[in-house]
Amino acid sequence: MFSLKGGKFVRKENTTVPVTPIPVITFPIIPDSELPSFKDEPMNNLESIAILTTSREINEGSLTKLLKNISETTPINDLDLNIFTNNSNHEPILLDMVTNIFKSVNLINIDIHADDDIYINVWNYNSFVGKPIPPYGLISGPNILFMKAMEVCKKYNTTLLLETDCKLFPNWFEKTKSYVSVEYFLVSGSTYDGEYIAIDHDVSDYCNRLHLNGVALYKTGSPVFQCMMTLLDKYVQYMVTNFDKFRGYDYTMTYMVLFYTINSPSLQSQMYWKSVMRYMFKTSLIVNVAANRDKHLLEKDILDIHKQCVILHKKHSNPTESFVGELE
Repeated sequence: MFSLKGGKFVRKENTTVPVTPIPVITFPIIPDSELPSFKDEPMNNLESIAILTTSREINEGSLTKLLKNISETTPINDLDLNIFTNNSNHEPILLDMVTNIFKSVNLINIDIHADDDIYINVWNYNSFVGKPIPPYGLISGPNILFMKAMEVCKKYNTTLLLETDCKLFPNWFEKTKSYVSVEYFLVSGSTYDGEYIAIDHDVSDYCNRLHLNGVALYKTGSPVFQCMMTLLDKYVQYMVTNFDKFRGYDYTMTYMVLFYTINSPSLQSQMYWKSVMRYMFKTSLIVNVAANRDKHLLEKDILDIHKQCVILHKKHSNPTESFVGELE
């Protein structure tokens, strides 16, 4: 594609650049007059922690491990801890170790219908061929769990979302609380920090590498953020029907905002979504190496590079399979 001439890279003749543009689709657009204003947005204030988990993770002990970690690293505070589960098919959850730390500890069963409570990825798709695809796609379970949790958490200014494969380090609470209080954001988290690198020169690859992972801080009390969630609910379903059955909420959120930034019918709306993208950014406090392929990475080596990390999202189990296209 390029050749080196006179110390400069020059494009070869008759060479086209491989580009996959965002598809131009007919999709409901919120009128400019109905978009919530940034003008009256308060600064961020951490008021809650949401843990997303499943009955399988609970029965395997992953939630207990995280709660023990929280109990050992978290001072007494005025936050609510909300634990969201996909269903009630699990062993009793022992909450004694954290009940004295938080203002309240709540176990919230989303009760996702069995037909929708699935997580199918490329490596196990063959077992699903011929079955009906749920409205929220083949990652329907996590998508529904997230969106329901964000709806419940709209009464809080800002929420930290954790999964059970997270580890919190000493002083995580103080550093996170301080970070939230001096920043304004809609979403602040981490992109993928593991070893896999892919360059496909298209929008899908851009979103794969640069979307914020689900473990993040969310301005859940913001009308702007809740507007994003209303659209995300519809956008996931539209993408599943027309384009991509495998994408989760975190990837789709970035894709959606990028789509509206480019394709909104008015300049005012385009600038609005450009501002939304501006307030979705990384924090050095959270590091994401949660892909199966990164399970061999040593915690010490990760922390030697990411010196500000206080929340590490990393699998420590032995997954049976992985695949080259996986990004989490």
